[in-house]
Amino acid sequence: MIILVGLISGILGIAAFGSALRRWYRGTPTAVTVTNSAALIPARRPNLIEMNPSEFTVWTSELRETAYTEPDKLHGPALIALEDKITDLTRQLANPEEALAQQHAIIISLEEKLSRFGNDIGGDRIAAAKPALEASDYSIADDIFTEIEAREEIAVQNAARAPFGRGEVAEAQVRWQDAYTHYKRAAALHETTDHLESHARMTWRLAKGDEAVAVNEKVLALVKAEFGEQSHDYATRFNNLGVNMAYQDRFTEARDLLEQALSICKATLAADHRDIAGNEQNLTAVIAKMA
Repeated sequence: MIILVGLISGILGIAAFGSALRRWYRGTPTAVTVTNSAALIPARRPNLIEMNPSEFTVWTSELRETAYTEPDKLHGPALIALEDKITDLTRQLANPEEALAQQHAIIISLEEKLSRFGNDIGGDRIAAAKPALEASDYSIADDIFTEIEAREEIAVQNAARAPFGRGEVAEAQVRWQDAYTHYKRAAALHETTDHLESHARMTWRLAKGDEAVAVNEKVLALVKAEFGEQSHDYATRFNNLGVNMAYQDRFTEARDLLEQALSICKATLAADHRDIAGNEQNLTAVIAKMA
C-alpha cells in the first residue's frame, strides 16, 4: 500500500493536472520554472525525442503528482498497477538523463519495427503511430502490434498443419522415424494437444523415454488448462504419463500418477467404464514391479 507522506500543500489535483496536460498537449502558452534551472519549458505538445532532461523532469513530476491523487479511487490490481507506476516515475526522477535516454531507445526501436510493417499495415497508420510514440502515447503502436500478432498466429497455425499432415501420412505407412520428425516439427511450430500427443506417441514407439515423459507433461498441462483437474480428459493424460514413467523404471512416480488417474476416473465415470478397469490394471502392474 502506498503511504502518502511529505506532499506539499496545494498538490496538483485532477483539474490542475488537466491544465498541466493542456499546457503540454494543446499548446497552452504557459511556462514552468524548472527546479535548479533557469530554463523555461516551451509550450508545446510533449515530444520525448526533443525533450531535454529538465523538461523531462517537470513532465515526469507532474505525472507522479497526479498519480498520487488516485489511490483512493482504485482497488486490487488497478491499485497495484498505480503503485508500480509511481515507483517507476520515482526511479526516472532519480536519474532523468538515463531515464530519458531509455525512453529514446524504446521509441526508436518501436519506430523501426513499425517501419518494417508499413506495407502490411498501411503507411497512414504507421505515420500516425510514430508521433504518438514520441508523445508517450503507445496505444496506436500497441493496436498495430496486436493485429500483426494475430495475423502471425494464423500463419503459424497454417505452417504447422503441413508437417502434421506429413506425420499422419508417415504414420499410416508405418514410417515411425519420419512420423516422429514431422510431428515434432508440428508441435514446435504450434503446441496443441493433437500435435503434442502425436509427437508423444512416436516417442513411445521409438523408445525415446525421457522425451516421451517431457512431451506427456506438456500435454498434461494443456489439458489441465482446458478441461480442469477433475475431468476424464485430465485423468487419461495422467494415466499416459504414469505409463511412460513406468517404462523408465520410475515406479514410485508412476504409481502416484496412476493412483491419481484412477481416483479421478472413479469420480467422473460410471463404475463399469472400461477406463477404470484399464487404470486399475496399469496400477496393479506398477505395484507388482515395486514388490
